[in-house]
Amino acid sequence: MGGYGGYIGTSFGVVAGLVITLIVIGAFYPSIVGFGYTNQ
Repeated sequence: MGGYGGYIGTSFGVVAGLVITLIVIGAFYPSIVGFGYTNQ
């Protein structure tokens, strides 16, 4: 039963990491790639 809590914590960390990554990509990707589209 000890590994169950560790599994939940690990999966939560992975999900949190993915969410943070998506937020960062969403914040910076338009700035990096969007130059070609904003001036259209």
